[in-house]
Amino acid sequence: MGQFRINRTIQSFFIIISATIFILTPTMTRFSIEKGQLTTELEQPKAYASLADVTILQIQHLDASYEGGELILDLYGDKLLGLDLIESQYFHYWLPPELRSILSNPGFNDAVNVVLTTYSLLGLELDNQTIDNPIAIVPETGQIVWESTSVLNLSLISRMSAKLTIDLAQLGISVLPSSLDGKLEFYGAAAKSNVITVNLITDQVGYDEISVPLSPPIINPVKDVDNKITGTGLAGATVHITTPTGTYQGVVSADGTYSINIPPQAAGTVITASQTDGVGNISGTSTTTVILTVLELYVPPEIQFENTLIGFKEVLIHRVQEIENLSVTVHDTRGQGYRWTIKAKVENPLTTDGLDALPLDALIFVNDGIEVGKLKDGVTVHQGETGTTEDTPITWGADEGILMKMTPSNVKSGIPYSTTINWTLENAP
Repeated sequence: MGQFRINRTIQSFFIIISATIFILTPTMTRFSIEKGQLTTELEQPKAYASLADVTILQIQHLDASYEGGELILDLYGDKLLGLDLIESQYFHYWLPPELRSILSNPGFNDAVNVVLTTYSLLGLELDNQTIDNPIAIVPETGQIVWESTSVLNLSLISRMSAKLTIDLAQLGISVLPSSLDGKLEFYGAAAKSNVITVNLITDQVGYDEISVPLSPPIINPVKDVDNKITGTGLAGATVHITTPTGTYQGVVSADGTYSINIPPQAAGTVITASQTDGVGNISGTSTTTVILTVLELYVPPEIQFENTLIGFKEVLIHRVQEIENLSVTVHDTRGQGYRWTIKAKVENPLTTDGLDALPLDALIFVNDGIEVGKLKDGVTVHQGETGTTEDTPITWGADEGILMKMTPSNVKSGIPYSTTINWTLENAP
């Protein structure tokens, strides 16, 4: 409550602006795989070779499976005719884009191994060895290469298997990631060279795929003032948003994000989302609950004015020194960029016990040295928008804000005068 005092010798009167009210009035690598063709290149300065020149298998076979948290890629086939002794063998594997991030995991080498098994012409197992660490990892292309330095006499070998095991659970992956077409594609090749380049048609490399379910799209937090739903999903998939007001659709962009226009939903409303891929596979649903936003105005509980001599000349009366700078704060949880307007008005004049009254137009609002208006008529004191923080303070200097302008002649000394200011915060310009 602001207190205003005017002294004349021993006579004085004072005014209290009490019960300040604030009201909220809302308004409304070079590595690519295409169908039938695969191109790859390792980051090696050596001369490159065609797979047809370096392969050690007649036909490359690959079996991909996922069980017990482990991804298994079994590369196998019959040895190529005409080969004799080989001092080193190289086993190349390519992971799909959805799994390539594991190649950058610092613990990757501890979670993988390749077991190389050779078989005789009669199908009997000749040798079994474990190769622990790959010699090359290319996260950009998903390629992993293992080397075996055991000298193999291929004249004794009919068939070989190089089984790669990746412990995905150890790398923090509990389920296989989804893909746009509902499958993860894997490639493999056994060769005499650690570098493979040019175009390799798919019957020259091992290929297999694992079917995976589509994951539901992720929904970003939704507030009760939002008119769109945003989030992430599979690039190219169609996202379906279901609310009590209807169902809305949109397509996930190439960067994996989506934005779908919807009417604002009431706080507490549950919104569900699903997505459909390019071949009609439908994901499960994800949900979110609409968040209640708050728009509030914090104002001083009272405004007190300086002592002023009673006289017959119009004077401008300032606030007391302790509150020279008048401040209010807008608290807005709706987010950055929302606009609002602050208004102030008095309905009743400054009175003393409801009997003696001062002029209703005594309270004015001044901004930048200009009288904006009288509070009896209602004044727009500030228009602004919420920034990066939820609280926006507004401060007026000693010569600005709510002041008094009157002729203090017909007043009583030593008696408090008071009135109420109604503050209004509107959520629109």
